[in-house]
Amino acid sequence: MATTSIEPAHTNTQHRQRRLDSLTALRFPAALAVMLFHSALPELNPFHNHTAADRYYGLLCQAGGLGVTFFFILSGFVLTWSYRPSQPRWEFWARRYAKIIPLYILAGLIAVVTLVAVASPPTRQDIIDYFTMTQVWHPEYLRNFALLPPGWSLSVEALFYLTFPLLWSRIAAFSVRSAWAAAAASMATIVAVCVIGSVLPTTGGVVSNEPNHHGLELWFTYVFPVGRMPEFVLGCCLAVLVKRDALPRISMATAALSMVAGYLIASIIPVTYGWRIPLVIPCLLMIAATARLDLEGAPSPLRRRPLQRLGEWSFAFYLLHYSVLRLLHHAFGARLNNIAADVLYLTLAAIASIVVSALLFKYFEEVTMRWARSGIIKLRGTG
Repeated sequence: MATTSIEPAHTNTQHRQRRLDSLTALRFPAALAVMLFHSALPELNPFHNHTAADRYYGLLCQAGGLGVTFFFILSGFVLTWSYRPSQPRWEFWARRYAKIIPLYILAGLIAVVTLVAVASPPTRQDIIDYFTMTQVWHPEYLRNFALLPPGWSLSVEALFYLTFPLLWSRIAAFSVRSAWAAAAASMATIVAVCVIGSVLPTTGGVVSNEPNHHGLELWFTYVFPVGRMPEFVLGCCLAVLVKRDALPRISMATAALSMVAGYLIASIIPVTYGWRIPLVIPCLLMIAATARLDLEGAPSPLRRRPLQRLGEWSFAFYLLHYSVLRLLHHAFGARLNNIAADVLYLTLAAIASIVVSALLFKYFEEVTMRWARSGIIKLRGTG
């Protein structure tokens, strides 16, 4: 008999229905990590001193991998936690794509204007790849990131959303033991992808920030959507284990220490291994520990309104910060001649990205989501 829902181990109704608001706040640090990584890329690095620039990149070389891995795992966790089996598949897809596609398109249009403004207009192929969300399916690393680098991960998320309702019956049928087995298999798959990538033919060009790794390897180990499915499945497994109270208690301090340790390890091993393998377990621990705070009603600073707001704005921040960095670097990059000016520049870039994101959330994201909900309700009524 197929299982249609994941029953929590807890019998307390209030516990069972508690919202996991603290997870919303975690989205912003993850998005900020990606921004800091992008600011350290050779084409956007504010430090003119080569030693300082190299040290800055060395410090942040795995921040992008950390943020993206976190988001992919969180996506699987949240979808599994909140999925309603009674909801028609078309409605699930409509709600999820309505959440990401409008802002994805707007961010792409802004990126086109930005590139023209900095005298580096995109090619027709770059535009087609981005707006059809097919940039991730080409084994050419530079092509994956051509128009708006953060956009590639949304194309991967689109695959997650497409497949999740099809995977649901299997996920819902997980016992605790089978959830652990699926998690172990997913982790082993991540390692296998990284190993296979390291022995692929040396084609696909090179990128400015990782000249020792060829494009095909970077695409296969980092961008290839099917190769990123294991993180999503790990998030699904984690949600099953948390909902069934099958995990040991993990403190936020323990999770934070594991994050620091994982990042240090990621920074000293080959990049194609580092941006995934050492970071997965810390991300799982952080999500589990944060969810536990809300489930148990424990005090959580992450539920404070300012941090919740930043979490709500994080999607726009994630997609828009690169265009902000492009414009600011074009306008002021040549004038940055000391570390104090570099730090001020990065601070202003973060603030500008936050302000833009807050405005887009209020006047674009919320509006488009209201329209989407209204349209879904009408379609449901006519069905």
